[in-house]
Amino acid sequence: VLTYTVLTGEVPVLRAVADGTPIPAETVRADQTTHLHPGDAVVERPGAVHFGENRGEEPVVILAATLLTAGQPAAIPVNDQGTPVS
Repeated sequence: VLTYTVLTGEVPVLRAVADGTPIPAETVRADQTTHLHPGDAVVERPGAVHFGENRGEEPVVILAATLLTAGQPAAIPVNDQGTPVS
């Protein structure tokens, strides 16, 4: 389980299918936290600042498909307020 917090913007969360029944998508907004489970997916758009934490004992595996502008970093470190740090 990944604890996922959005600091700024909003991030759509697509939940894994449970018992063959699709679960409606939800949106995590600024100052909200959710838990991502195996099979869940997020769509991170420009301007959304977020972070994830593994607070459990089991490893968390993240599979990422990205569309980035050439030469741009895949991640930008930020402080607790979402401001980029160097």
